[in-house]
Amino acid sequence: KYSLDDLRDIRNFYSSFNNSPYTFRGFHRQTGDFAEAKIMACISGSLTHYILKVCDNNVLLDVNELSALNGVATYIPRDCFSAFLTLEPNTTVIYLTDADYSPNHSQGIRWDDPLLNQVLSITKPLHLSSRDKNFPDYDS
Repeated sequence: KYSLDDLRDIRNFYSSFNNSPYTFRGFHRQTGDFAEAKIMACISGSLTHYILKVCDNNVLLDVNELSALNGVATYIPRDCFSAFLTLEPNTTVIYLTDADYSPNHSQGIRWDDPLLNQVLSITKPLHLSSRDKNFPDYDS
């Protein structure tokens, strides 16, 4: 089990505003020296948050409901992927990270990647970035 001891000093504060419900962002993580631990919370609207760890092609998944009303925050260890699906219009997510973002150290898994079939079934999101649509099949 992970603990917040894995979190180094907070380096960045980000926000993500999402106009539309059923917007999907993720699965993302940073690798190498830029691997980051995160704390995520929803300050308006609501979402389903997915935390994913891949170990020898076994997939471990943690699913949490975050909303402005429930005040729940999640911790994402640096070796895990993170994704969310908005459930309401005008959903805002904030997150703190302990490393700087590096596009060259970014890794992602597509929402419908065959690797996820064993643990996850998401109806095709209505809104998905071209980056998130075009991740290749995951190859550990």
